[in-house]
Amino acid sequence: MTRKFTFVSVLVSLVGVACTIGGSAAAKSLDNPTITSVSPGKGFPGTYVTIHGTNLTGATASFKLKKPGAQPVTVTPENTTVNANGTQMRVVVPDGSDAAGGLLVTAGKNGLWVANSTGQTVWKMGFMVEDLHGMKPTITGFGPKRAAPGATVTIFGSHFSGARLVALAGMKVTFRVPSDSRILARIPMKAHSGQWVVKTGVGRSVSAGHFVVSAPAT
Repeated sequence: MTRKFTFVSVLVSLVGVACTIGGSAAAKSLDNPTITSVSPGKGFPGTYVTIHGTNLTGATASFKLKKPGAQPVTVTPENTTVNANGTQMRVVVPDGSDAAGGLLVTAGKNGLWVANSTGQTVWKMGFMVEDLHGMKPTITGFGPKRAAPGATVTIFGSHFSGARLVALAGMKVTFRVPSDSRILARIPMKAHSGQWVVKTGVGRSVSAGHFVVSAPAT
């Protein structure tokens, strides 16, 4: 009886050790990320950047201006893709758009950080974010295409930050800019159908399509 008990105990112990080793190996399977190259090395907000390295699965990328007190700006999951073996990450430099969570990277030399659940690393050569100032606004579309006075229309495009005027068929409208790529404009009473115009301190943009002002519902 004693020998049988000892054999079973040893067997159970061996199984426990194997499970422990296996569990430890699994726990250590994810190492700190590494970066071997970044392309391109500079660009405007909205630029696609490809990061090559290892252990990039589940990682996040952040840009941080190389200046005391600067805060990191992390790329959203919507703007991050990683290949199957975790050796390539493709991110969009935060441009203030909805997909970027409304965050905009500050122009200048930025450190590029990559972090996973184990640790983080930084690309020492950094990434140069080019200044958006001087970039004219661009209207790419709007919706809905038809609505009555009092309704809110979303104007889509880029470089809307700092917009000074939004007009419909020459009539000024009240508006707000929730992101660099979106404007919410309210159709005024006595508005007429026509094109949208957005003006910033840099320039203006006119919509290609015409908006139709419909009669108020009765």
